[in-house]
Amino acid sequence: MIGALAVVAAGLACWGCGNDAGSGVGTALGAERFKALDAILVASLPLDKFRYVQVDATPLAAVARRVRTACDALDKRDALLRQTRRGCRLGLELNEQVVVFSVACLRSRGQVHGRAVTGECGRSIVKIRSLLRRIVLGVRQRDRVVRRSAFASACRHALMTPAAVYAGYAAYSRAFALFARAVRTKSGATSREASRALVTADAKNQRLPSVKRGLEEFRSGCA
Repeated sequence: MIGALAVVAAGLACWGCGNDAGSGVGTALGAERFKALDAILVASLPLDKFRYVQVDATPLAAVARRVRTACDALDKRDALLRQTRRGCRLGLELNEQVVVFSVACLRSRGQVHGRAVTGECGRSIVKIRSLLRRIVLGVRQRDRVVRRSAFASACRHALMTPAAVYAGYAAYSRAFALFARAVRTKSGATSREASRALVTADAKNQRLPSVKRGLEEFRSGCA
């Protein structure tokens, strides 16, 4: 149902497709920042193939380990890298919960199991909703850091999160709010509505640029 690492992959990919070009010459991103952010995108390249398929925990875990290593290497003393590190780790945690949700909650047509409305399924929905809220807050904080920076305008443009990514977060948040209601009320109608909302969110994610494109744009704007 949900493409693996759907949300975090979208955010990473769209470092290179920002929508706020800014003005002025500004300063370079800097070699250390560039190297650190570039490493995350390179580690994330295999995520592109997960965006259109059912979650599979085993290959996902292998990719996630490489992404986590790159994220953990970010310098927490730097405001941009600190916010990126936090968002990256939250994104990886989110997608671990996506795997749990897919296994514990969904039938083949994407509806919540009638007998799986408590326990692991219910807990995963609660955790996913919390993680989505925290991720969106972090992305907004990161964008404020970029907006206030003295980076060259092309690099600020590459680092800003575009509106389409925020729309994707909002679509997933709506879907999981409906799943939470379906769990709480045991309503089949609400479960079906949630499933349709999830299909819409997945479609928005699949229209976002790939990690490969994001890497190319990031290198072009910030090298």
